[in-house]
Amino acid sequence: MADIRIVKTKPEHLRELARTIRKEDKREIEAFGYTANVALWRSYKGSVICKSIFVQNELAAIFGVGGETLDDAGKIWFLTTSAAEKVSPLRFARIYQEQVLKMLKTFKRLENYVDYSYTSSIRILELVGFTVHDPEPMGEKGNLFCKYTMRMA
Repeated sequence: MADIRIVKTKPEHLRELARTIRKEDKREIEAFGYTANVALWRSYKGSVICKSIFVQNELAAIFGVGGETLDDAGKIWFLTTSAAEKVSPLRFARIYQEQVLKMLKTFKRLENYVDYSYTSSIRILELVGFTVHDPEPMGEKGNLFCKYTMRMA
């Protein structure tokens, strides 16, 4: 079984992810009209919680949630490298689900958007327990994105 560590994100993790981001994640960011580097740093700077997942000492993902802690809604995000593939999708979803449930202690609702064509990401979001809504045009080019949400039980 793969060794998995979750740690507070450091700037060097961001630089590593910017170099090693999965092509699907990069394509999703670009479909929304950003570069991966800009989106990653903005997400990190705007987060009240930001963690890195390492699989066998290799960076697999960085995730976080931004927003005002007094607000009900947190804007959740999650970006991966190919090291995430060293763990089964179901195990990875369970690990992420544990973290999402912790974030729901800070925000009553978590939400963001996922590229409609990024089906593997949508499957993980559904496994974690998010509701994935119908696609709608977003961003500069009007690409289709689905809003995903989760509320505190």
